[in-house]
Amino acid sequence: MKYRKFGASDWKASVVGFGVNGLPVKGLEIDEGRSIEMIRRAIDQGINFIDAGDRRYLSRYEQTIRIIDQALQEGYCDKVRVSVGLPVSSISSAKDLNRCLNEDIKRLNRDKIDFYFLAGLDRITWPRVQEMNLLNCLETAMADGRIDKAGFSFHDHFLFLRGIIEGYDKWSFCRFRYSYMDSDHHPGTAGIKYAAEKGLAVITDEPFLSGRLLKKLPESVFMTWSEARISPQRSLAEWGLLWILNQSEVSSVLIDMGTMEDIEENIIIADKSGPECLTIQELLLINRVYDCYSSLKAIPCTTCRACMPCPVGIDVPRIFELYNEAVMYCNRDIPTDMYKLEGHSIDLCNSCGDCVKACGRKIPIPRCLKEAEEVLGLSNN
Repeated sequence: MKYRKFGASDWKASVVGFGVNGLPVKGLEIDEGRSIEMIRRAIDQGINFIDAGDRRYLSRYEQTIRIIDQALQEGYCDKVRVSVGLPVSSISSAKDLNRCLNEDIKRLNRDKIDFYFLAGLDRITWPRVQEMNLLNCLETAMADGRIDKAGFSFHDHFLFLRGIIEGYDKWSFCRFRYSYMDSDHHPGTAGIKYAAEKGLAVITDEPFLSGRLLKKLPESVFMTWSEARISPQRSLAEWGLLWILNQSEVSSVLIDMGTMEDIEENIIIADKSGPECLTIQELLLINRVYDCYSSLKAIPCTTCRACMPCPVGIDVPRIFELYNEAVMYCNRDIPTDMYKLEGHSIDLCNSCGDCVKACGRKIPIPRCLKEAEEVLGLSNN
Protein backbone atom coordinates (compact mmCIF):
# COMPACT_ATOMS: atom_id res chain seq x y z
CA MET A 1 0.00 0.00 0.00
CA LYS A 2 1.18 3.52 -0.79
CA TYR A 3 0.73 6.46 1.57
CA ARG A 4 0.54 10.22 1.23
CA LYS A 5 0.99 13.13 3.60
CA PHE A 6 -2.31 14.14 5.18
CA GLY A 7 -2.37 17.89 4.72
CA ALA A 8 -0.21 19.81 7.20
CA SER A 9 -0.08 16.92 9.68
CA ASP A 10 2.78 14.45 10.09
CA TRP A 11 0.48 11.46 9.57
CA LYS A 12 0.36 9.69 6.20
CA ALA A 13 -2.88 8.16 4.91
CA SER A 14 -3.20 5.12 2.70
CA VAL A 15 -4.01 6.35 -0.79
CA VAL A 16 -7.12 4.18 -0.67
CA GLY A 17 -9.48 4.52 2.29
CA PHE A 18 -12.24 2.12 3.30
CA GLY A 19 -15.80 3.40 2.75
CA VAL A 20 -18.65 1.57 4.48
CA ASN A 21 -21.61 2.25 2.19
CA GLY A 22 -20.97 -0.97 0.27
CA LEU A 23 -20.77 -3.36 3.22
CA PRO A 24 -22.43 -6.74 2.47
CA VAL A 25 -25.98 -7.29 3.70
CA LYS A 26 -27.89 -10.28 4.97
CA GLY A 27 -31.59 -9.77 4.46
CA LEU A 28 -32.37 -6.18 5.48
CA GLU A 29 -29.37 -5.80 7.79
CA ILE A 30 -25.63 -5.42 7.28
CA ASP A 31 -23.85 -8.77 7.53
CA GLU A 32 -21.78 -8.06 10.64
CA GLY A 33 -19.55 -11.11 10.47
CA ARG A 34 -18.50 -10.62 6.85
CA SER A 35 -18.16 -6.86 7.33
CA ILE A 36 -15.84 -7.23 10.30
CA GLU A 37 -13.78 -9.74 8.36
CA MET A 38 -13.54 -7.35 5.40
CA ILE A 39 -12.52 -4.35 7.48
CA ARG A 40 -9.78 -6.33 9.20
CA ARG A 41 -8.61 -7.73 5.88
CA ALA A 42 -8.31 -4.20 4.50
CA ILE A 43 -6.29 -3.11 7.53
CA ASP A 44 -4.04 -6.16 7.24
CA GLN A 45 -3.38 -5.11 3.62
CA GLY A 46 -2.24 -1.64 4.71
CA ILE A 47 -5.39 0.52 4.63
CA ASN A 48 -5.19 2.85 7.63
CA PHE A 49 -8.16 5.15 7.01
CA ILE A 50 -11.83 4.23 7.53
CA ASP A 51 -14.84 6.45 6.95
CA ALA A 52 -17.86 5.72 9.15
CA GLY A 53 -20.24 7.84 7.09
CA ASP A 54 -22.80 10.21 8.59
CA ARG A 55 -26.32 10.32 10.02
CA ARG A 56 -28.37 10.77 6.86
CA TYR A 57 -29.62 7.21 7.21
CA LEU A 58 -29.55 6.94 10.99
CA SER A 59 -30.46 3.27 11.43
CA ARG A 60 -27.78 2.06 9.01
CA TYR A 61 -25.30 4.55 10.41
CA GLU A 62 -25.78 3.25 13.96
CA GLN A 63 -25.26 -0.33 12.78
CA THR A 64 -22.16 0.67 10.81
CA ILE A 65 -20.64 2.42 13.83
CA ARG A 66 -21.20 -0.70 15.93
CA ILE A 67 -19.52 -2.88 13.28
CA ILE A 68 -16.50 -0.58 13.09
CA ASP A 69 -16.19 -0.67 16.88
CA GLN A 70 -16.18 -4.48 16.83
CA ALA A 71 -13.77 -4.67 13.87
CA LEU A 72 -11.24 -2.40 15.60
CA GLN A 73 -10.96 -4.54 18.69
CA GLU A 74 -8.19 -7.10 19.26
CA GLY A 75 -5.40 -4.68 18.42
CA TYR A 76 -6.82 -3.14 15.23
CA CYS A 77 -7.78 0.19 16.81
CA ASP A 78 -4.21 1.53 16.87
CA LYS A 79 -3.66 0.71 13.18
CA VAL A 80 -6.26 3.07 11.70
CA ARG A 81 -7.86 6.47 11.94
CA VAL A 82 -11.60 6.97 11.56
CA SER A 83 -13.64 9.83 10.11
CA VAL A 84 -17.21 10.60 11.14
CA GLY A 85 -19.56 13.15 9.55
CA LEU A 86 -22.40 15.25 10.88
CA PRO A 87 -24.85 16.62 8.26
CA VAL A 88 -25.37 20.30 8.99
CA SER A 89 -28.95 20.01 7.72
CA SER A 90 -29.74 17.54 10.52
CA ILE A 91 -29.04 19.87 13.45
CA SER A 92 -30.36 23.21 14.65
CA SER A 93 -27.87 24.28 17.32
CA ALA A 94 -24.39 23.87 18.77
CA LYS A 95 -26.03 21.83 21.50
CA ASP A 96 -27.10 19.31 18.84
CA LEU A 97 -23.53 19.05 17.57
CA ASN A 98 -22.23 18.35 21.06
CA ARG A 99 -24.90 15.71 21.64
CA CYS A 100 -24.21 13.94 18.33
CA LEU A 101 -20.45 14.07 18.87
CA ASN A 102 -20.72 12.54 22.32
CA GLU A 103 -23.03 9.82 21.00
CA ASP A 104 -20.58 8.97 18.22
CA ILE A 105 -17.64 8.78 20.62
CA LYS A 106 -19.61 6.46 22.88
CA ARG A 107 -20.75 4.21 20.00
CA LEU A 108 -17.20 3.92 18.67
CA ASN A 109 -15.95 3.10 22.15
CA ARG A 110 -13.11 5.59 21.78
CA ASP A 111 -11.80 8.57 23.73
CA LYS A 112 -11.97 10.80 20.68
CA ILE A 113 -12.80 10.89 16.99
CA ASP A 114 -9.79 11.28 14.71
CA PHE A 115 -11.48 13.19 11.90
CA TYR A 116 -14.85 14.86 12.50
CA PHE A 117 -16.41 16.71 9.58
CA LEU A 118 -19.42 18.90 8.93
CA ALA A 119 -21.17 17.21 6.03
CA GLY A 120 -22.85 19.08 3.21
CA LEU A 121 -21.35 22.56 3.41
CA ASP A 122 -22.39 24.85 0.56
CA ARG A 123 -23.63 28.38 -0.05
CA ILE A 124 -26.82 27.64 1.91
CA THR A 125 -25.52 25.69 4.91
CA TRP A 126 -22.32 27.69 5.50
CA PRO A 127 -24.23 30.75 6.82
CA ARG A 128 -26.18 28.40 9.12
CA VAL A 129 -22.89 27.02 10.49
CA GLN A 130 -21.87 30.54 11.42
CA GLU A 131 -25.26 31.46 12.85
CA MET A 132 -25.30 28.34 15.07
CA ASN A 133 -21.76 29.06 16.26
CA LEU A 134 -20.66 25.56 15.23
CA LEU A 135 -17.08 26.60 14.57
CA ASN A 136 -16.52 27.59 18.19
CA CYS A 137 -18.14 24.30 19.19
CA LEU A 138 -15.65 22.39 17.02
CA GLU A 139 -12.78 24.38 18.49
CA THR A 140 -13.91 23.57 22.02
CA ALA A 141 -14.16 19.86 21.15
CA MET A 142 -10.63 19.92 19.73
CA ALA A 143 -9.33 21.72 22.81
CA ASP A 144 -10.89 19.22 25.23
CA GLY A 145 -9.67 16.25 23.17
CA ARG A 146 -12.95 14.87 21.81
CA ILE A 147 -11.90 15.67 18.22
CA ASP A 148 -8.40 15.43 16.84
CA LYS A 149 -8.97 17.22 13.51
CA ALA A 150 -11.98 19.02 12.04
CA GLY A 151 -13.02 19.24 8.41
CA PHE A 152 -15.97 19.44 6.04
CA SER A 153 -17.48 17.90 2.94
CA PHE A 154 -18.53 20.18 0.11
CA HIS A 155 -20.52 20.10 -3.14
CA ASP A 156 -20.90 23.54 -4.68
CA HIS A 157 -19.18 26.13 -6.83
CA PHE A 158 -15.46 26.77 -6.31
CA LEU A 159 -16.06 30.40 -5.27
CA PHE A 160 -18.01 29.28 -2.20
CA LEU A 161 -15.30 26.80 -1.29
CA ARG A 162 -12.84 29.66 -1.03
CA GLY A 163 -15.12 31.46 1.40
CA ILE A 164 -15.43 28.41 3.63
CA ILE A 165 -11.70 27.70 3.71
CA GLU A 166 -10.80 31.33 4.34
CA GLY A 167 -13.59 31.68 6.91
CA TYR A 168 -12.04 29.30 9.47
CA ASP A 169 -8.34 28.73 10.11
CA LYS A 170 -8.71 25.45 12.02
CA TRP A 171 -9.80 23.24 9.12
CA SER A 172 -7.46 20.27 8.71
CA PHE A 173 -9.14 18.40 5.87
CA CYS A 174 -11.90 18.59 3.29
CA ARG A 175 -13.83 16.03 1.31
CA PHE A 176 -15.26 16.18 -2.22
CA ARG A 177 -16.99 13.90 -4.69
CA TYR A 178 -14.39 13.50 -7.40
CA SER A 179 -14.03 11.43 -10.55
CA TYR A 180 -12.84 12.18 -14.06
CA MET A 181 -16.40 13.38 -14.70
CA ASP A 182 -16.07 15.95 -11.88
CA SER A 183 -12.89 17.62 -13.12
CA ASP A 184 -14.58 20.99 -13.65
CA HIS A 185 -17.53 20.62 -11.34
CA HIS A 186 -18.34 21.33 -7.67
CA PRO A 187 -15.56 22.22 -6.95
CA GLY A 188 -13.51 20.32 -9.56
CA THR A 189 -9.76 20.10 -9.96
CA ALA A 190 -9.33 23.82 -9.28
CA GLY A 191 -11.01 23.39 -5.89
CA ILE A 192 -8.85 20.41 -4.98
CA LYS A 193 -5.66 22.28 -5.86
CA TYR A 194 -6.78 25.34 -3.91
CA ALA A 195 -7.58 23.33 -0.77
CA ALA A 196 -4.23 21.54 -0.95
CA GLU A 197 -2.39 24.85 -1.40
CA LYS A 198 -4.05 26.05 1.80
CA GLY A 199 -2.60 23.08 3.69
CA LEU A 200 -5.77 20.98 3.93
CA ALA A 201 -5.72 17.25 3.39
CA VAL A 202 -7.96 16.43 0.43
CA ILE A 203 -10.14 13.32 0.70
CA THR A 204 -12.23 12.31 -2.30
CA ASP A 205 -15.08 9.83 -2.61
CA GLU A 206 -17.29 8.26 -5.28
CA PRO A 207 -14.43 7.73 -7.76
CA PHE A 208 -16.75 5.58 -9.88
CA LEU A 209 -19.96 7.58 -9.22
CA SER A 210 -21.58 4.75 -7.27
CA GLY A 211 -20.66 2.29 -10.03
CA ARG A 212 -22.12 4.32 -12.88
CA LEU A 213 -18.72 4.66 -14.57
CA LEU A 214 -18.18 0.90 -14.43
CA LYS A 215 -21.35 -0.62 -15.86
CA LYS A 216 -24.27 0.02 -18.20
CA LEU A 217 -22.14 2.34 -20.30
CA PRO A 218 -23.72 4.46 -23.06
CA GLU A 219 -22.77 3.11 -26.48
CA SER A 220 -20.54 6.06 -27.40
CA VAL A 221 -18.61 5.70 -24.14
CA PHE A 222 -18.29 1.94 -24.55
CA MET A 223 -16.94 2.38 -28.07
CA THR A 224 -14.42 5.02 -26.98
CA TRP A 225 -12.98 2.71 -24.33
CA SER A 226 -13.08 -0.30 -26.69
CA GLU A 227 -11.32 1.43 -29.56
CA ALA A 228 -8.45 2.71 -27.43
CA ARG A 229 -5.12 1.39 -28.62
CA ILE A 230 -3.27 1.97 -25.38
CA SER A 231 -1.13 -0.61 -23.62
CA PRO A 232 -1.36 -1.92 -20.97
CA GLN A 233 -5.06 -2.68 -21.02
CA ARG A 234 -6.76 -1.52 -17.83
CA SER A 235 -10.10 -2.18 -16.13
CA LEU A 236 -12.53 0.75 -15.90
CA ALA A 237 -11.92 0.83 -12.14
CA GLU A 238 -8.18 1.11 -12.72
CA TRP A 239 -8.63 3.98 -15.17
CA GLY A 240 -10.89 5.84 -12.75
CA LEU A 241 -8.75 5.39 -9.65
CA LEU A 242 -5.41 6.07 -11.34
CA TRP A 243 -6.81 9.29 -12.86
CA ILE A 244 -7.52 10.61 -9.35
CA LEU A 245 -4.26 9.41 -7.80
CA ASN A 246 -2.39 10.89 -10.75
CA GLN A 247 -2.92 14.17 -8.86
CA SER A 248 -0.56 14.72 -5.94
CA GLU A 249 -3.04 17.02 -4.17
CA VAL A 250 -5.30 14.08 -3.26
CA SER A 251 -4.34 12.48 0.06
CA SER A 252 -6.74 9.53 -0.01
CA VAL A 253 -9.63 8.17 -2.08
CA LEU A 254 -12.51 6.63 -0.16
CA ILE A 255 -13.97 3.59 -1.93
CA ASP A 256 -17.08 1.73 -0.80
CA MET A 257 -16.13 -1.94 -0.83
CA GLY A 258 -18.53 -4.85 -0.62
CA THR A 259 -16.41 -7.95 -1.23
CA MET A 260 -12.94 -9.28 -0.51
CA GLU A 261 -12.32 -9.08 -4.26
CA ASP A 262 -13.02 -5.33 -4.15
CA ILE A 263 -10.36 -4.93 -1.46
CA GLU A 264 -7.78 -6.92 -3.38
CA GLU A 265 -8.46 -5.13 -6.69
CA ASN A 266 -8.28 -1.64 -5.19
CA ILE A 267 -5.08 -2.38 -3.31
CA ILE A 268 -3.43 -3.71 -6.49
CA ILE A 269 -4.47 -0.55 -8.34
CA ALA A 270 -3.27 1.65 -5.46
CA ASP A 271 0.16 0.05 -5.66
CA LYS A 272 0.40 1.15 -9.32
CA SER A 273 -0.57 4.73 -8.52
CA GLY A 274 1.47 7.86 -8.12
CA PRO A 275 1.62 11.48 -9.22
CA GLU A 276 1.85 11.58 -13.00
CA CYS A 277 1.34 7.81 -13.26
CA LEU A 278 -0.65 8.30 -16.48
CA THR A 279 0.84 9.31 -19.79
CA ILE A 280 -0.36 12.18 -21.94
CA GLN A 281 -1.91 9.66 -24.32
CA GLU A 282 -3.82 8.02 -21.46
CA LEU A 283 -5.06 11.35 -20.15
CA LEU A 284 -6.28 12.28 -23.62
CA LEU A 285 -8.25 9.03 -23.76
CA ILE A 286 -9.99 9.90 -20.50
CA ASN A 287 -10.72 13.37 -21.89
CA ARG A 288 -12.44 11.73 -24.88
CA VAL A 289 -14.54 9.61 -22.52
CA TYR A 290 -15.44 12.77 -20.61
CA ASP A 291 -16.54 14.45 -23.85
CA CYS A 292 -18.67 11.43 -24.78
CA TYR A 293 -20.54 11.56 -21.49
CA SER A 294 -20.89 15.35 -21.61
CA SER A 295 -22.42 15.24 -25.08
CA LEU A 296 -25.32 13.23 -23.62
CA LYS A 297 -26.49 15.99 -21.28
CA ALA A 298 -30.19 16.67 -21.65
CA ILE A 299 -29.92 20.31 -20.50
CA PRO A 300 -26.94 22.62 -21.28
CA CYS A 301 -26.99 24.02 -17.74
CA THR A 302 -23.62 25.14 -16.35
CA THR A 303 -24.96 25.53 -12.76
CA CYS A 304 -24.00 29.22 -12.81
CA ARG A 305 -27.13 29.80 -10.68
CA ALA A 306 -28.05 33.05 -12.42
CA CYS A 307 -31.64 31.76 -12.29
CA MET A 308 -31.58 31.65 -8.50
CA PRO A 309 -33.20 32.32 -6.14
CA CYS A 310 -36.45 30.90 -7.43
CA PRO A 311 -39.53 32.76 -6.08
CA VAL A 312 -41.12 29.46 -5.00
CA GLY A 313 -37.93 27.84 -3.73
CA ILE A 314 -37.06 25.41 -6.54
CA ASP A 315 -33.34 24.62 -6.81
CA VAL A 316 -33.28 24.60 -10.61
CA PRO A 317 -29.52 23.99 -11.13
CA ARG A 318 -29.47 21.03 -8.74
CA ILE A 319 -32.54 19.44 -10.35
CA PHE A 320 -30.97 19.84 -13.80
CA GLU A 321 -27.77 18.28 -12.44
CA LEU A 322 -29.74 15.24 -11.27
CA TYR A 323 -31.67 15.12 -14.55
CA ASN A 324 -28.46 15.21 -16.60
CA GLU A 325 -26.89 12.48 -14.47
CA ALA A 326 -29.93 10.26 -14.99
CA VAL A 327 -29.55 10.62 -18.76
CA MET A 328 -25.75 10.59 -19.04
CA TYR A 329 -25.21 7.48 -16.93
CA CYS A 330 -28.32 5.55 -18.01
CA ASN A 331 -29.41 5.29 -14.38
CA ARG A 332 -32.47 6.94 -12.83
CA ASP A 333 -32.28 5.28 -9.43
CA ILE A 334 -29.55 7.38 -7.82
CA PRO A 335 -30.79 10.79 -9.09
CA THR A 336 -34.35 9.93 -8.04
CA ASP A 337 -33.20 8.89 -4.57
CA MET A 338 -31.19 12.11 -4.21
CA TYR A 339 -34.15 14.18 -5.40
CA LYS A 340 -36.33 12.73 -2.66
CA LEU A 341 -33.62 12.87 -0.01
CA GLU A 342 -32.92 16.53 -0.72
CA GLY A 343 -36.62 17.43 -0.68
CA HIS A 344 -37.02 19.00 -4.14
CA SER A 345 -40.49 19.83 -5.49
CA ILE A 346 -40.72 20.44 -9.22
CA ASP A 347 -44.50 20.67 -9.01
CA LEU A 348 -44.18 24.03 -7.20
CA CYS A 349 -43.19 25.68 -10.49
CA ASN A 350 -45.80 28.24 -11.58
CA SER A 351 -44.05 29.11 -14.88
CA CYS A 352 -43.52 32.73 -13.83
CA GLY A 353 -40.60 33.00 -16.27
CA ASP A 354 -38.20 34.92 -13.99
CA CYS A 355 -35.59 32.15 -14.34
CA VAL A 356 -35.74 32.20 -18.14
CA LYS A 357 -35.10 35.96 -18.19
CA ALA A 358 -32.07 35.52 -15.92
CA CYS A 359 -30.58 32.54 -17.77
CA GLY A 360 -27.69 33.54 -20.03
CA ARG A 361 -28.31 30.48 -22.18
CA LYS A 362 -32.05 31.19 -22.42
CA ILE A 363 -32.92 27.65 -21.37
CA PRO A 364 -36.73 27.17 -21.31
CA ILE A 365 -36.55 26.24 -17.65
CA PRO A 366 -40.22 25.56 -16.80
CA ARG A 367 -40.54 23.18 -19.76
CA CYS A 368 -37.26 21.49 -18.90
CA LEU A 369 -38.37 21.02 -15.31
CA LYS A 370 -41.37 19.08 -16.57
CA GLU A 371 -39.04 16.95 -18.70
CA ALA A 372 -36.90 16.30 -15.64
CA GLU A 373 -39.95 15.19 -13.68
CA GLU A 374 -40.82 12.73 -16.45
CA VAL A 375 -37.27 11.36 -16.81
CA LEU A 376 -36.76 10.92 -13.09
CA GLY A 377 -40.15 9.25 -12.74
CA LEU A 378 -41.02 11.52 -9.87
CA SER A 379 -44.71 11.71 -10.61
CA ASN A 380 -44.93 7.98 -9.97
CA ASN A 381 -43.12 7.99 -6.62
